[in-house]
Amino acid sequence: MRGLFRSAVVIALLIAFVQSARAWNRQGHMVSGAIAYDTLKKDNPKKLEKVIAILKAHPHYATMWAKQLERVDEQDRDQVLFMLAARWADDIRDDPDYNQPTWHYIDFPYIPPGQPPEVKSADPPEPNIETAFRQNVDTLQKSKDDKERAVALTWIFHLMGDCHQPLHSTAVFTTDFLPPKGDAGGTKAFIRAEAGRDPINLHKYWDDLVIGSERVTDVLNRSIEIRHDFPREQLDKTPKMVMPNDFPKWIQESFESAKKDVYRQGRVLGSTSKDSAPVLPADYAKANQPVAQKRVALAGYRLADLLQKLVP
Repeated sequence: MRGLFRSAVVIALLIAFVQSARAWNRQGHMVSGAIAYDTLKKDNPKKLEKVIAILKAHPHYATMWAKQLERVDEQDRDQVLFMLAARWADDIRDDPDYNQPTWHYIDFPYIPPGQPPEVKSADPPEPNIETAFRQNVDTLQKSKDDKERAVALTWIFHLMGDCHQPLHSTAVFTTDFLPPKGDAGGTKAFIRAEAGRDPINLHKYWDDLVIGSERVTDVLNRSIEIRHDFPREQLDKTPKMVMPNDFPKWIQESFESAKKDVYRQGRVLGSTSKDSAPVLPADYAKANQPVAQKRVALAGYRLADLLQKLVP
């Protein structure tokens, strides 16, 4: 009976947060947070305690997280706190004090093969995800204010997830997708997942490849599945070598994946109009769901390794 009660409670946990999906969607960030928690708990429990202590100083801990955590079995609360911290930067998009819309992406320009020479692109604006990451690492390491450090830490949680999403690194420029934003990371490129389906933008399609549910039990189960399918030793042979200055390298990994996997070297571009949205290739979902899951696994593993470097 206790197990049934616990399941019922965690299923209800995040109903208040259900909103439209963005940036691996919120539940995708929750998966990366869950993976980071399990990894850090195994590798360095004492460092995990220090990270949790910083998060509990967050200015939104009492107003956004505490009551939610009270509804969870005590043994799950710290992991759920990691999950909430990872998605926080999307949950506060309507908060003028904390929202930073340009921090979530960088959008390096990509002109696919076959475009005429007159097609122009635009450089990524600043601030962006790369400058935001440096700023928050600096704050976490140098600030004496516990709340400032906690906010910086939650941004680091979130930016680690975003930098591993291929469409947060890229903007396509073609005769249809023009400067200054091109296809804006796929948000302006409409596709249909299958014939007869409603059109959606390519960015949302990729957000939903990781998981489509915000229920805590579903997120925890998916994080276990992803860790099983993509064990850290298979993805990263030298985890202890992860450093903050690797962040641009991870963005470039996403950029290369966008060109190869998302856009298929220009063969999948989407349409500027919902009415003419093309149907994705028949093998697209099967080929790319593992790509998305691998990227979110790397985000979780690398976040855990990075926290061991950043938190004294």
